[in-house]
Amino acid sequence: MIPHLTVGDSAPVDRLRAAQAAIEPLLPVPFAVSSARLIRGRAAPDSWTTVAELSLAG
Repeated sequence: MIPHLTVGDSAPVDRLRAAQAAIEPLLPVPFAVSSARLIRGRAAPDSWTTVAELSLAG
């Protein structure tokens, strides 16, 4: 599984391209993951809640 980060969504294309240009030189981002969180929600503000948190420690 490859984690991802959404940097922009529903913005004008020129702003999304500018964000891409600013971030690409910084990739890849090294990190260690010790847990994963399953969340659910809707487009409504404050509707997102944690369903489960899973430990990935080996």
